[in-house]
Amino acid sequence: MSALAQETCKPCKTGEGKLSGGEARKLIAELPEWELSSDGGTITRYIEYKNFARALEVVQKIGAIAEKEQHHPDLGLGWGYVDISLTTHAVDGLTKNDFISAAKYDAVV
Repeated sequence: MSALAQETCKPCKTGEGKLSGGEARKLIAELPEWELSSDGGTITRYIEYKNFARALEVVQKIGAIAEKEQHHPDLGLGWGYVDISLTTHAVDGLTKNDFISAAKYDAVV
């Protein structure tokens, strides 16, 4: 489990906390299942499951974490898959909160 999963998301203010490309690349290295977008503004993970029920269960667990951390992903759900996308809209890019959240989601997927 990544050390990031032990951290807690901090409230964002518009324009504050945006990571540089180098900072984002350093953090994504701690999350091997995630991909950093080419523009460096989003991280994503696509996960396949054997059925809809398991995918839905994972989405519900992610939702509970998102509510607790007050940092919410964009989720795609379908038969046998979950698609997770994280970005911080307040900064129009990535903050450490995105990586903390991703690490916490990894613990339940």
